[in-house]
Amino acid sequence: MVDLTELKGVFDFKLDWMGRGIYESAMANAGSGAPSDERAISIFDAVERLGLKLESRKYPMDMIVVDSILRTPTEN
Repeated sequence: MVDLTELKGVFDFKLDWMGRGIYESAMANAGSGAPSDERAISIFDAVERLGLKLESRKYPMDMIVVDSILRTPTEN
């Protein structure tokens, strides 16, 4: 995740959210009808309620790629 908001400072907020898939599975196991819990929304909608917006996009970033690993360390 990359912060492109340009907002300065520290923010404290509560995100009360439950993914639709998780909620629907719980309701199916409980034998209930259609979901009615207002938290059963997408993460994109939940964040938008805070006045922010999540966007899926490609962004250039530095990364480390590990192509192999040894279980026992060897001397340098």
